[in-house]
Amino acid sequence: MMLNVAIITSSESRSAAHHLPILLEEAEQYRISTVLINTAGSPKTVRWLRRKLKKVWRIGPLGALIGWRMRKWYTVDMDALLQSSSLVETCTSKNDIHLHRIEGLNSTAMKDALSSSGANVAISLGNGFIAPSLFSIPRFGMLNIHHEELPTFRNAQSVIWPLHEGRNQTGYTVHEITREIDGGRILKSESLPIQFKDTLGQTVSHSCAATWNAAAQGLSEVLNHFSEHRQHAEEQGPGGHFTTPTFRQYLRIHQEWKRLKSTTP
Repeated sequence: MMLNVAIITSSESRSAAHHLPILLEEAEQYRISTVLINTAGSPKTVRWLRRKLKKVWRIGPLGALIGWRMRKWYTVDMDALLQSSSLVETCTSKNDIHLHRIEGLNSTAMKDALSSSGANVAISLGNGFIAPSLFSIPRFGMLNIHHEELPTFRNAQSVIWPLHEGRNQTGYTVHEITREIDGGRILKSESLPIQFKDTLGQTVSHSCAATWNAAAQGLSEVLNHFSEHRQHAEEQGPGGHFTTPTFRQYLRIHQEWKRLKSTTP
């Protein structure tokens, strides 16, 4: 069966821009017909502000400063390594993919566009919370790539939390989207070695770039053999939940990075 795939993203760059060319190149048993871009970003509600303030209170001002500093590792530094193509150009000028810009991730317009696409499976790349009324529209539901291993590292930023736990492996997981964040059945996961570099930031950005490349290939493999992967999908057991590290946790991350760097061939 040829899958009809829709991609939903909240960014015209980042993972969607990087993954799409690889998905197109590797497609055998699926076709990507539609890309839906949420132009509204994350809604800045009172509830959102309270969550942010609660997070800052939990991790402390130094933790918040560290989180701001680390953001560059996952954005600017990774982008320089990956040199991804333009998402819009990939859709419009090369592959005739239907591209729609829609305000609101879980809006009525987004639901209508996904329904009209005829997609029997959707892929979420770089989004926030997706409501059941959206992820349940395609016949086979919606998949997400979590760029870390599940269920161990739910909601975790890549690389830093495995380092915190004294591991020299990172990874990715292709899983179904459910009501629980990062909690759906696992269709494919892969462990990858952390690439230790001269600095912690370089270690993070180079390892994440390698993980993104592997994840795009892994997602393509899932789509090309979808029935088999779906049939053998595994329920997740208990796992951890992570957020931005506190200053003390960051010190441990840095200490473990130095230790592992000196012992990893």
